[in-house]
Amino acid sequence: MSIDRLDAKTALDAVARSRQQAGELRNYARAGSILMAWGIAWLAGNLASQIDPSWVRIVWPLAIVGAVLWSILRPGGRFDRRAFATAIAIAGYVLLTLTLVRPDPRLANVLVSLMIAVSYVVLGIWTGYRFALLGLILVAIILTGWFLVPSWLFACLAFGGGGTLLVGGWSLHRA
Repeated sequence: MSIDRLDAKTALDAVARSRQQAGELRNYARAGSILMAWGIAWLAGNLASQIDPSWVRIVWPLAIVGAVLWSILRPGGRFDRRAFATAIAIAGYVLLTLTLVRPDPRLANVLVSLMIAVSYVVLGIWTGYRFALLGLILVAIILTGWFLVPSWLFACLAFGGGGTLLVGGWSLHRA
């Protein structure tokens, strides 16, 4: 039994698609616990911002350091220098911009949150649609808080944004 060119091409295309899907699912599973860690950080930081702004200077730094440490040192994870360098560059840009512009805390939070949400959309364009969907959900939650419930913005970001990252991370981890 011989195989013709069309059958060979079809089989090779199926193998390539399977390989791509397996890689995408592996990336989702690796990212799941990282997203959950950042969901906890968003939940804690924004809840502190809503309840008592004097807690912000303690809760946000602890939450961010905790999420960064988990992202780097998580069990079974591997350190990616390029990803880490990219995160440092983006964080530096955000901090520099906030230093120069000096927005009020609400606007600063929304700008940083939108930058993170759009980063997930871009990540999804390159690595898998689930990240893009997660980013778009975050954008919708951020804009809902900003425009529809401004007095509850931080609570919206805490439960909506943090909850989305927690549930999204859990879902990706199980992918």
